[in-house]
Amino acid sequence: MDRLSYSYYRRSSTITTVPVFLLKGSEKNASGENICKDYYAGGSPQPGRSFNASDYRFGYQGSEKDDEITSVTGSHYTTYFRELDTRLLRWWSLDPKSSATPWESPYMTMGGNPVWWNDPWGDSVDPSQVKKSDETSFNELETDIENKTGLDLTYTENEDGTGSWSYAKEKGFLGIKRAVVDKSTKTSRTARRDFKKAINSKQTLIVKPSSDGDLSSSGHYYENVIEISLNGVKSAITNTSSDLNKSTMGWAMTFFHEYSHTPISGYSARDPRQTMKNRYALGGAVKYANKIRRQLGEDYGQRLLYFVQPNSEYIPFSKAALNIILEGSTPSGSFICYDRF
Repeated sequence: MDRLSYSYYRRSSTITTVPVFLLKGSEKNASGENICKDYYAGGSPQPGRSFNASDYRFGYQGSEKDDEITSVTGSHYTTYFRELDTRLLRWWSLDPKSSATPWESPYMTMGGNPVWWNDPWGDSVDPSQVKKSDETSFNELETDIENKTGLDLTYTENEDGTGSWSYAKEKGFLGIKRAVVDKSTKTSRTARRDFKKAINSKQTLIVKPSSDGDLSSSGHYYENVIEISLNGVKSAITNTSSDLNKSTMGWAMTFFHEYSHTPISGYSARDPRQTMKNRYALGGAVKYANKIRRQLGEDYGQRLLYFVQPNSEYIPFSKAALNIILEGSTPSGSFICYDRF
């Protein structure tokens, strides 16, 4: 946390008296246009006391706004490590450096004192075993993650044979470094945020190939390990219907599905148990992956079953395909076929 120069005052009202921040002077956005915003303590913009707030990506303490969550400008901010809820003045996930401040909640922001402090930042993913096993699969995994997140990734190999990814950064507002994001194609904000979170974590996420002949990928519930079935991913790409994006269950989407299971993700998503009661259930990991698919575009569809149904070979990615599969018939599109896995 660093201290910034803010003026602090109280504004009296017939209803209440509230603390607010007033930035000294005005700011300029990337186009050189003046912008001005007054904030409540914690970063929530004051209604009627700002202009150009919705057009400019950055706001309080130079952090990037995440208005997609509530459609309220300035209600949430994305930082390198976490998501900030300015209305609650709380982070959504644990402080990756909480061991340094054991006396306070790991969800606390700005030390509970936004008048005095700011906290603009809010440490690796090791895919070396995939790279050693199959260089081509590793390259495809890296490229697909770049395509889904918009990040520019670099792999660095260590002397001990392990390795890690990092992403390119640039100087942003107030000189704070931010990720370089490719905006030429549609990407997922959720995937980008969570991949940055994994890279910046003090914990290490191990990404490795699953056992030979195993066509199922897995994310460990109690340790930060993802096992990716190289052959399984290739089969899923091959057996995706022509009307869907071939990567809807490809390298990156498999990674993020399994990532949501691991402790480092903060989601602890679980897959449903295979019982008659749960035969139509999706589970937390599928719902998380579907959120990413919605951000990527309609051609990714929405996975609507976790289990392959009895007497069927298909996973549906549309309601029409789901209804046809449940009737015991063969869908004409929006599916992934499992019979050739």
